[in-house]
Amino acid sequence: CDCEAVIGGDGIVLSIAAASIVAKVTRDRLMCALAQDCPGYGFEQHKGYAVPEHLEALDRLGPSVHHRTFFAPVVAARAKHMPWTVEPVPDLFSVTEVEVQVETQIDIDASANL
Repeated sequence: CDCEAVIGGDGIVLSIAAASIVAKVTRDRLMCALAQDCPGYGFEQHKGYAVPEHLEALDRLGPSVHHRTFFAPVVAARAKHMPWTVEPVPDLFSVTEVEVQVETQIDIDASANL
């Protein structure tokens, strides 16, 4: 459907302002409920924002299933608490044995055609 982006719309359009308030209140209520399921993280206080208290709890407890998987502090906490779940980042400058074998075979094939 057609739509129009309104920069700063919550200060200009009443329906956008109302939707923004409803979204924030709903999020806050959901975070308070989540705090009951995941005690110790302080979700009822910081509502999921990456404030120092949240980052400290994340470092102390590790990530919950509700944390965003690729958020840098969550990745760091997962590496600390569950290192078997973190895939190593490939070294882009190293050459693997398979690559060497393929390159060698290409060189051999090219020499045979000479």
